[in-house]
Amino acid sequence: MRIPSAMSRPFGGRRDRASPWRNFNQESSQEALAFNHHISTPTAYDSRPNPFESPYENYAQHDRIQTTSTFGNELEQRRSYPSIPAQGFTRRFVWAGVVRWLTGALFSALYYIAIWLYSGRTLSMDQKSTFDALVVAISIALGLNLAGSLKETAIHMRWWFLGKGYTIVDEIELHSLMSLAGVLWRSPQPAVKTVCALWIVLNLALQAAISALGLTYKGDPGIQDIYVTSNPNDMVAIPDMSKFARPGRFNDGEGPQSYAAHILGDIGGSYNYSTLPPEPLTNQPVAKYPFSLWDQTDHWEYVYVNSAPSVVFGAFNFLSVHTNASVTASAVCATPPYDLATNTTTQVVTIRHATNNRTVAFPLIAMGVESIYYLTAPQLNIQTASTGACGPGCSTVHALEPMAGPPAPDSFVHPSSAVFYYECNVTVTDPTGRLAEAEAAVAAQAIALSGQITSTTPAAQYYAPPDGARAEYTSYPFGLQFGEAQNNSAVGMGHMMAKFAAGVVAAAAQTNPRVLVPGAQPRQGVRLVLELPAAFAAVLCAASGVQAGLMVLAAWLVGRVDVARLGGRGREMDLRTKRTLDIYSN
Repeated sequence: MRIPSAMSRPFGGRRDRASPWRNFNQESSQEALAFNHHISTPTAYDSRPNPFESPYENYAQHDRIQTTSTFGNELEQRRSYPSIPAQGFTRRFVWAGVVRWLTGALFSALYYIAIWLYSGRTLSMDQKSTFDALVVAISIALGLNLAGSLKETAIHMRWWFLGKGYTIVDEIELHSLMSLAGVLWRSPQPAVKTVCALWIVLNLALQAAISALGLTYKGDPGIQDIYVTSNPNDMVAIPDMSKFARPGRFNDGEGPQSYAAHILGDIGGSYNYSTLPPEPLTNQPVAKYPFSLWDQTDHWEYVYVNSAPSVVFGAFNFLSVHTNASVTASAVCATPPYDLATNTTTQVVTIRHATNNRTVAFPLIAMGVESIYYLTAPQLNIQTASTGACGPGCSTVHALEPMAGPPAPDSFVHPSSAVFYYECNVTVTDPTGRLAEAEAAVAAQAIALSGQITSTTPAAQYYAPPDGARAEYTSYPFGLQFGEAQNNSAVGMGHMMAKFAAGVVAAAAQTNPRVLVPGAQPRQGVRLVLELPAAFAAVLCAASGVQAGLMVLAAWLVGRVDVARLGGRGREMDLRTKRTLDIYSN
């Protein structure tokens, strides 16, 4: 029979320009044609029982060499190789494909776990960098896994292309998208074009989908996403609590300091307040808990904040966190028995304690208007080293309140008076020492430090020692925050005075200049949010589904191909050249 030439084009294939056997086969074919030499067809070796073994191991044992004896120096060799059933390679392909699919599923699970672990909490810059590196690594690994799976599937599909008439090796080396595009361009068969186009589109779509996963989540900085550093060399800004009125703005002295404390208390009274949350406030962003005062029922608290250094003098910095340092303000009030006397000449009303004969002089107008009058002896006027009239950080404040309702149970009510009288000891405590005890006593009595005095005559001077200390007072009409009638309730009046004292500290801490001290510095963080969870899951599931579906499709199509019968009419040798078998069996 005639030797099939390697230059022939069986099944509509193009010439094998890259085949290393080209020149040898071409010369042998020309010689055979010139001398009309006939070489018998080599006998095919029977199929091996194990399809996973190389189909041409020890192929030298099966060589059939035919030599043209007319010209002894001219040789033409043909080796016969065993028939290769595609089903054996399909089983191996399926097992390898399952491993690749499981690997891809593992990468998808790792991607989801990374998102789940890092989402919903504030991330520092180091944590954000770690997350970015982790996600990039997983994305690259997942993309390479999908690309490798599609490539191996395309290589396995060469059996199917072979069945469609592509018998020349160069035309079915499907190792890249360009080779698939070449087959798509050259093939006249609609089925081949459809498969190639689908393969290219799916490959590009999957890679684009994996890249687009980053669009389903985002990490945005927010005013609540603040974290603190652990660098011991960092500095934080804290308020300077040494004074209430700053030198340079006012004359330094007891008058400006006392009046400044009173103004700060009015400012602090307008601040938001709440009860303490169940979780510790330490290192929590101020924006998360934007309250300056904390109502603890029996006392009020102000919690100091640490801020990042700022170039703006005295301005609030949202890069601030609560600390574990706080200032407490409490008050213990009583409604003691008293005698009342008025003096129209001096325009004062005298309250005399029935038990110890101490007297307190209020302005006479306090008896006739719907206002609460507060009175105290200014702490800074006392020229001693005292840290408070009733103890460190403690001051005594008196109050007259016109009757506006029935009195509280078990409280003293004067039978001929139309006012309720309170005597309160207000205490401000700062364990940190930022607020000195004397200044704390000023904050405790600041509700009455308006600069108004009851009288300049000696007869109206304040009762308490040291002698000669004058009294200051102020009034708050009914309806205002600190003019709310308590109806002789000692607890209610004490709670209201303690709030004013805590407000003094809070307002001073927020408006006073800052000083820098070593500490854990607040910094801006980011919060990872999975905005499109459905799209994120859909992409990962689709990638795994397409990978598995293409593997099953390729196994089904190739499993129906029988290479031994593809050529027909003695052309099996063209389909089983050494190079073709090398590619298919690797």
